[in-house]
Amino acid sequence: EMGVDAIALYSPTAARALAAEGLDLGGAQIAAIGPTTADAARDAGLRVDVVPDVYSDEGMAEALVAAIGSSQEACVEVSR
Repeated sequence: EMGVDAIALYSPTAARALAAEGLDLGGAQIAAIGPTTADAARDAGLRVDVVPDVYSDEGMAEALVAAIGSSQEACVEVSR
């Protein structure tokens, strides 16, 4: 069974929507594209594990690889 290693949030709206779903996120790393999205996620009750130093797709990818390791098989889905 495959699980989710990471969830990338690209907007405060996405953070609030994820929190509203009430899903069991297990051990998935939660990444926010920047401090505004991270604050919204925390305010909605989510744990934020990763905020990239560079607020871009590339920055997010690099931060997630650093957080979960590059040896993982990666599948990235972007929903904004």
